[in-house]
Amino acid sequence: MFASLSLVWRVRAGLACLLLILGGVLTISLYGVNALHQITQRVAIQDGNKVLHAQQALFGLNALARDIYPLVNGAPSQSDIDGLRQHLPGYQASIAQALDTLQPQLAHSADQAMLAAIRTRHAAFSQTVSALLDLLDQGESDAASAHFHTLGVPALRDDMLAIERFLKAQNQAFTQGAAQSDADAREIRQWLLVVALIGSLGSLLVGGLILRSVTRPLGGDPQQAGAAVAE
Repeated sequence: MFASLSLVWRVRAGLACLLLILGGVLTISLYGVNALHQITQRVAIQDGNKVLHAQQALFGLNALARDIYPLVNGAPSQSDIDGLRQHLPGYQASIAQALDTLQPQLAHSADQAMLAAIRTRHAAFSQTVSALLDLLDQGESDAASAHFHTLGVPALRDDMLAIERFLKAQNQAFTQGAAQSDADAREIRQWLLVVALIGSLGSLLVGGLILRSVTRPLGGDPQQAGAAVAE
């Protein structure tokens, strides 16, 4: 069928095949680039955000502890107590926002269980802080100090340890995800290289067939073929 075509249509058919090959290579390359982009987005944004929000919760808890310790290790004034009452809602809101942001990002039941443990321990610590402030408002600084060192410090330690365990797990998941993403990216690059090689070989083959189809009926001389096509 191809041999029955005129020289012009043979060239056109060959060029159409070349365009199809190049279009296929381009489509597969774009798909590979998009896959690489999605891998990068997953590691850099989704997995990285889990670590970021857990760190924000831990930073908020540390900031709250820094405001509490001067009150229980000395003789706090009313302005010191009022200052803690004023800052406490902001600290609690910051920690709650970080934990709430984490919730929909956790797909594994083990991660959700660790987040639930953080919430439980933070609620226990928050209760000791409220009791501390009540005792300080009553002028019971010694009782407030004893209460916090007896109940508040262990609750604070448990709260921080729960967040640190979660952070350790997420850091491990982030590292494993990055390693897996690198492996996936290498595999995609290898497939793109294979596709590019196949496309190049296909282009050379089609080009050779076009040249053979044009020159063979005219004696095999490219100069004669060019002159015949020009005429």
